[in-house]
Amino acid sequence: MFPASVPSVHRLASFPPYEAFAFTLAMALPFRVNMKSMKLHLILLTGLWTHVSAAEELTKESMSEGVRASLAAYDVIPPPKADIPVTVRIKLGETTSTYRDRFIFDGFRITAPDDVADRDFIWFFNAPESWSNWFIIPVSGDFEGGFRNWLDADKLYSGLDKPQEKDRKRTLQTLDRSYFKPGAEYILWFRQVDPSATTHMDLRAVFRFATKPADKKKWDHDSIEEALQLKDAPDEDQVAQLESRGGRILLDTQFFNKADASSRIHGVLFSIRQTSHFDDGMFITMESSSPPCKTNPSLAAIREKYGPADFVVTSDEVAKVRKHVGDDPPNKDENNLITHYYDYFAFEVASGDQEEHIKQVTTHANDFSKLRPIGKEGHVGHVAMKNLTTFSKDQKEVGRLYYFLEADKLPLVITEPPVGRYQKDEGEFLEYQGDGKWLWLNITDDKVSRRVPFENHRMHGLAEGFNDDGQPTFKANYKDGVLHGEVREYNDEGKMVKRSYFRDGKPISDEERGVPRKGPNKGKSAEEPKSKPKPL
Repeated sequence: MFPASVPSVHRLASFPPYEAFAFTLAMALPFRVNMKSMKLHLILLTGLWTHVSAAEELTKESMSEGVRASLAAYDVIPPPKADIPVTVRIKLGETTSTYRDRFIFDGFRITAPDDVADRDFIWFFNAPESWSNWFIIPVSGDFEGGFRNWLDADKLYSGLDKPQEKDRKRTLQTLDRSYFKPGAEYILWFRQVDPSATTHMDLRAVFRFATKPADKKKWDHDSIEEALQLKDAPDEDQVAQLESRGGRILLDTQFFNKADASSRIHGVLFSIRQTSHFDDGMFITMESSSPPCKTNPSLAAIREKYGPADFVVTSDEVAKVRKHVGDDPPNKDENNLITHYYDYFAFEVASGDQEEHIKQVTTHANDFSKLRPIGKEGHVGHVAMKNLTTFSKDQKEVGRLYYFLEADKLPLVITEPPVGRYQKDEGEFLEYQGDGKWLWLNITDDKVSRRVPFENHRMHGLAEGFNDDGQPTFKANYKDGVLHGEVREYNDEGKMVKRSYFRDGKPISDEERGVPRKGPNKGKSAEEPKSKPKPL
């Protein structure tokens, strides 16, 4: 129900209460790396995820020593005879280099070309998560810098990927030419983080030294794919990777031809790639529609073979949502439609068509299978980019709200759910008490670890957190969906360690609260002891 290739810009605000503020503060902190003493938190930027603990400190020096301990462990990849991508396939763990029997490395060695001053290093790799730390260092000598970021692969590549592979890291990455010296040799290494994993240890990679396109400010998915000559895997594999019921419907020649199916599958991949999320909750996405399909099968026949849609919406409801937020109403082509969402694909049917012939299939980056009613117990489904939350019970949708759990946004109630408890995630529940009143609960080992009250479907009142001993971890006051008033933080013993104040969701100072400024104690917590003024 969207015109072709229309970008949408929206804001999300679905962080957990109070923790959202802590998240904002954390995102604002600077991150610096001292190469002289890096404890390979460095490689948090390049792939050292969560496996390096405080007891496993790995400095630049010990990393260099361990990686270089056995150069023979690394496969030597000869320079290509022509300026073409080089494919690498090795099995990690067969020959390794170790540091004091604590850290195990494997990988391969490459040589920088003589004209490396004109070309950046680019590569794609598919590696097991049990070897999910990686970096690049020269075979000898000191070094500074290295990989700083990466792009997650958002589609499968022919010959390098397999659909639904579990526990794999698929990454596109570049490194500026300034890191390399002409003719010098470098080790691209991976570190073992899970010794118990012994199967599927194959590393598949392709790399190249290439010049960045003149029309690009930085390397992106498209330019890396073009330089590495990566080819898309077949449509069937892409659909399997997405675990898409809608994709399987399109590939079913009983209903659609192959060309129509392929264009829409690639439309989904395009939408996913064009969707960007930002730290402040904003996102940009692209929803597109193609010309009508060459066939117009009956949705009833599809429903009989593949089951009911994950979500169904009328054009009247779309108009109501747009009016609620002040957007333009649907145009004439969007009126009198019923849209049936099967994960990433939307099948449009005219509202008066008794035979339910499909008029159009549109694509988007949203996975509506998250809304599919499951189980007999209460369940919460959420599609963030649609600002949509549903409630289901006994495998039927029983409630539907827009802009729910989104800070100060006023929720739009389409269907008010029955009173009861609905599971949002493991150990996380929304308990509806009726008349717009909710409790948002986190329960661990049958104990409430967080409780947030709602009024008028928005956070309102005193939110509280508790540790395993029942001691408070925080107390925060909310008003109309945002922090308003006092916020207290406590240590493990239940003693208050920090107090702050908010007004309409924004932190305020004592001066803004109208608290008199008093000598040497100004700005200090009320819990801190007062010091006597020193005599002049």
